[in-house]
Amino acid sequence: ASPACKSSLEKRIGMQLEQASLENLLFRNLNCNLEPLYDISCVQRILDHFLLLDQSNVAASTAHQGDDGQFIDCLSIAPMMTVARLIDSYLAEVAPDVNLK
Repeated sequence: ASPACKSSLEKRIGMQLEQASLENLLFRNLNCNLEPLYDISCVQRILDHFLLLDQSNVAASTAHQGDDGQFIDCLSIAPMMTVARLIDSYLAEVAPDVNLK
């Protein structure tokens, strides 16, 4: 696939990352020569797209002050926590790869 096609797909996945499962992120690397087993860079770009989207959503939404005096954006907490757990699982899965740099 062309780089533009890959980039578009990564962006669309990033927009829905909170709906993904661990298996959805385990993209095998096609180059086996001393490369990590999984395409870590692709997942990083997908996460970057998710974070950019989340930042723009936070900027566009209104925040309210919680009981502890801190401002909380309720719209972004749940997806962020879901993605955080997903990325934690992903890192645990790919960490044993001896070719990971």
